[in-house]
Amino acid sequence: MIKSIRMFFVFFFLGMNISAIYAAEDINLDRLSERAGKAQKHVFVLFQKEACSYCERMLHESLDHPDIKSKLKRHFITAIVNINSRGNVTYRDFNGSKHAFAKSLKIGLYPSVVFIDGNHSLVYGLVGYRKSDQFSKVLDYVSSGSYKKMDFESFENMLEFEEDN
Repeated sequence: MIKSIRMFFVFFFLGMNISAIYAAEDINLDRLSERAGKAQKHVFVLFQKEACSYCERMLHESLDHPDIKSKLKRHFITAIVNINSRGNVTYRDFNGSKHAFAKSLKIGLYPSVVFIDGNHSLVYGLVGYRKSDQFSKVLDYVSSGSYKKMDFESFENMLEFEEDN
């Protein structure tokens, strides 16, 4: 509980300025998805757990980077799911604990990220820590809707090709 409160204050005082759902609360991803659809955004869901050094790095290095903060604010509604905390998750036919929700998505490694569109569909996911430059590309991939027409590797290749020209 103290870790959850500390995480809240870190995000608040560092000025994340993102619509975040914090650890001890219930999370209704259906409602967030509807909000995202109306705002032409996606829902960014970070799954993390306590005593996970890579989760801490993702939270405090990658997500705290100015470029990442800006993209999250502009293109996403953020939900942080600490699987060790209380509170339930509601998503489609699922209504249960945060840990059970992660298991229902077959998430076993942390941190993990999923993106949900305005139609309640999981559109992309990734497992593991990403440095800010790599994670920025992931956010561009999802926010641009490129996941609808190409895989991430093709998107990265396209970016590299554009940089070369």
